[in-house]
Amino acid sequence: MTQTKTLNIAMIEDEPFSRLALMEILKKYPYHHKEPELQLIYSDFSLQVVGCVSNTPELITLLESNPEIEVLLLDYSLATGETDENADASLSQDGAGLIKRLLQLRPALKIIVHTAHKSLAVARLAWQAGAWGFVQKSSDIQELFFAISYVAEVKNSSLLSWQHCLNPQNKIHTIL
Repeated sequence: MTQTKTLNIAMIEDEPFSRLALMEILKKYPYHHKEPELQLIYSDFSLQVVGCVSNTPELITLLESNPEIEVLLLDYSLATGETDENADASLSQDGAGLIKRLLQLRPALKIIVHTAHKSLAVARLAWQAGAWGFVQKSSDIQELFFAISYVAEVKNSSLLSWQHCLNPQNKIHTIL
């Protein structure tokens, strides 16, 4: 009997409804969240959602207390909300700045940006900052599963082939 590897994943999403929905979807990986008998992709590992947070300070705490987290699903644009004047200023950065900061803390962390942004410029900024993948929130859930599966199996980000996958309406679906 083959033992299934478990991939430890965390996510940061500031919208409460999106956070809950995505958490439920990830728990069903690699199966469709509404049709549990429908396997969307082949996967030789299962997902363990280690944490789900809504802001950067919570994410830093989560990453520091859970070294087993291998992949992070990151919302590129997080609401800033109210900040404590004693808080670390680097925690309220744009998406690219946050990716760089997180990789300083955890260089081996594989970050997949999951965002509503549809701009190639944003995707390029995320990639240049060190993200391993970029998936639009409007994309089919299968694309998110594919991105997770792909980054989980690749050992080095320099092996990734980043391509601009555009549909006829010039929307970015997945960049890997």
